[in-house]
Amino acid sequence: MKNTLIFIFRLWARTGVALGWLYEYVDKYAYLFRNKKRFTQILGDTQLECDLHDHIQRQIYFFGAYEPIESFLLHNLLEENDVVVDAGANIGFYTLLMAQKVKSGKVFGFEPVPKNFATLKHNISLSPHIHKIQLQNNGLWHEKDLLQFSLDESMEDNVGSFTAGKVEHALHRESCAVFPLDEFCESFAKLDFIKMDIEGAELSALKGAQKTIERLRPQFMIEINRKACERFGYSPDEIFLFFKKLGYQFFQVGDVAERSRWIDSFSHIEQANVFVVNEKRQQKILQQWDSKEIKKHFISLQH
Repeated sequence: MKNTLIFIFRLWARTGVALGWLYEYVDKYAYLFRNKKRFTQILGDTQLECDLHDHIQRQIYFFGAYEPIESFLLHNLLEENDVVVDAGANIGFYTLLMAQKVKSGKVFGFEPVPKNFATLKHNISLSPHIHKIQLQNNGLWHEKDLLQFSLDESMEDNVGSFTAGKVEHALHRESCAVFPLDEFCESFAKLDFIKMDIEGAELSALKGAQKTIERLRPQFMIEINRKACERFGYSPDEIFLFFKKLGYQFFQVGDVAERSRWIDSFSHIEQANVFVVNEKRQQKILQQWDSKEIKKHFISLQH
């Protein structure tokens, strides 16, 4: 039954019809996919191994991308010689997406959780872009430390949700090394883009990268998750103020183009991805796009 259901879902995805319903059914029957691992082709030239019990990896396998709208906008924002950082690399989808675009650049992927890092390392080893990727089994923080990361029992099907913040009912715990990005990038002559999704630790990581940000002015895609921030005792408004003082602008990604917009506050955000850009690449966000066509595009790249 499992293999038949997987075949049906993959076939449905390729039609590009009623993908919202398909998302619901894929998650509804997720319990059947425990211990099911499958390889899929992403971006046309990169193979990725996906554990179908995991929420993010199911999306990649069935729909060709995790967060296809964000993936499209990020891919368009990058330039071929960019130096980029993936903070919270998880299993490597965004790491590989960025490596595919930066033809003569470099990608640095940070993933602190040992088990996730092992999967990340394996997936990168399958990529034709491995030569431009450097992986770090560390998290980003405002100082050097050894932190305990926990996976809440409610997030069992999302191994990317390990957090160093407060968790009441932990399913797993891992001790992970963290350090400031300023220390890592001290000798960098350029840093063009940072994707940051680190389950509430964003403010501490930004404070540990402030000198680098002021000096090199990278663009960002950052997840704003109010509950995750609260685990660390702060609100998303503090992230907004951090960037606002440095002269950045903010573009919130919605589920369709009409609900994606420039914003001047994070006070309304519960959970969303935000592009934080300076004047250098602001215009690249403004191109016309259609969410349905983007989703179909990523699906079409699967073999």
